[in-house]
Amino acid sequence: MVMLVLRETVVLFLVIMSITICDISYDMYAPGLPQIGAFFGVAQTIVQLTVSMNLLGGALSGLIYGPLSDHYGRRSVMLWGIAIFVIASIGCCFAWSIGVLIVLRFLQGLGAGVAGVVGFAIVNDIYVGEAAAKNLSIVNMVVSLSPAVGPIMGSYIVSLGYGWRLLFVLVSMISVLLLLALIFGLTETIQNRREKLSLSSILAEYGALFRNYRFLCFALVQSLTIMWVWASMANLPFVFIEGMHLPVEYYGYLVAMSVVSYIAGTIVNRRLIGKLGMMRMIVLGLLSVMIPDVIVIICHYAFPAFLTPLFIEMIWLPSSFGIAFITSNSVAIAFGEVRDKGAASAFISFGQTIFGACGIYIVGKFYNGTIVPVSVLPIVCCLLGMTIIWLLTKREGMFPREKTV
Repeated sequence: MVMLVLRETVVLFLVIMSITICDISYDMYAPGLPQIGAFFGVAQTIVQLTVSMNLLGGALSGLIYGPLSDHYGRRSVMLWGIAIFVIASIGCCFAWSIGVLIVLRFLQGLGAGVAGVVGFAIVNDIYVGEAAAKNLSIVNMVVSLSPAVGPIMGSYIVSLGYGWRLLFVLVSMISVLLLLALIFGLTETIQNRREKLSLSSILAEYGALFRNYRFLCFALVQSLTIMWVWASMANLPFVFIEGMHLPVEYYGYLVAMSVVSYIAGTIVNRRLIGKLGMMRMIVLGLLSVMIPDVIVIICHYAFPAFLTPLFIEMIWLPSSFGIAFITSNSVAIAFGEVRDKGAASAFISFGQTIFGACGIYIVGKFYNGTIVPVSVLPIVCCLLGMTIIWLLTKREGMFPREKTV
């Protein structure tokens, strides 16, 4: 029993590290976006393609990693994906044009996609139901440090004049260590592998997911949340640094405020799940996100002099707190509805990435130098999320069951 718990703890730790390091490749990169645009002499919309293509790579690869891990096992697929991530990260260090960087970022996303898809499938191999939700809260809590540590590291490197290439040098070094840790520490967690792997079987798995309305509902709520989160992360450097003239070295510390609030939210989520249930926690999270952004928009038009980056981040603290309620619980309920965890994880990851890329494009398209486009999208996404929950409760009652498989 002790050895089993120890093995599960080691596996959980490796999953956390895999997702965190792959996320850092995104978070540490964000403060360097304006510098990359200046270095290659291209517009903001072109620079943001390095972000969107990275997300697209993760989305496309995720659809394959899930079924592959159901058939070949979690361990081997995780190792191959991280290996691709390592090679692409090293390549980014030597990119000689914006076009090459965009291609390499796409390949980097292809590799990074394995961490979330297979990682969450591993967690759901080991735990189910509320136990899965609680451990996903742990994963999200630790992984959330990357949006704090990443921008601070990136801001520091950019502000000292070391150049954006050093960002990828650090990611490459860390990812090599991760690959070695996985080779020697990751054990197989899937109990019953799929004997048959073919295009028809993969399509059948995804077809079953499309027919599962409860799974689709909570996967959509999750994707809508990630949509505005990623859009904010990609556009805030331009709003704060260029639009509001925030010194680049301070950007990471503002992001860290939101991360601390998110971590607090994961702790509270673990304590309240048993009392309120996962559905109510999701609704509470949606309200916690929407209300602060309404306040930000009101302040923009009524009290523009007070709308500094620090003031905005302070208003957003409840929003960061509420994200923890949405993400852990929506994923846990969605996984509880299905048997093929790998395919389900890939489906959710694909949805998150596509929605995230669309969010980045939409906010970038309507970007006018103010915070308004960044704040409007979360409001729209939360309203859609609450509409989904309302339709579900009309069908099943208030509140519908939270079953496990």
